[in-house]
Amino acid sequence: MAYGGDGYDKQVQEIEKGVDILVGTTGRVIDYVKQGIINLDKIQVIVLDEADRMFDLGFIKDIRYLMRKAPKPSERLTLLFSATLSAKCGNLPMKIWIMRNILKLSHYKKPDIVLKKSYFTPRMKTKWHCC
Repeated sequence: MAYGGDGYDKQVQEIEKGVDILVGTTGRVIDYVKQGIINLDKIQVIVLDEADRMFDLGFIKDIRYLMRKAPKPSERLTLLFSATLSAKCGNLPMKIWIMRNILKLSHYKKPDIVLKKSYFTPRMKTKWHCC
């Protein structure tokens, strides 16, 4: 985990051990990129949760910075999630994605009709490490 306000040195120590999955706030991730603690040039997947809220709160410059440090859109998967999708997500520059698919769910579903499905996909045979 990479987030502000807590255990900077401890986070760096965990990251330096090597990670396959890094979850973090934009500010802390940018800080680590600028210091050379992490490198995003081999990243395969970028996930932004509550993407429209991030744009509303003024994080678009931070997001663009991180996207520029990552492989080009044709070489990575970018996922944006939001419960309240606004037009801002649809108006992101093409530099962030090549092709977009929007999955819209109905406004409300009763819990008794919600289905849960899990799919397992083949992955690398190495163990994934997450901090």
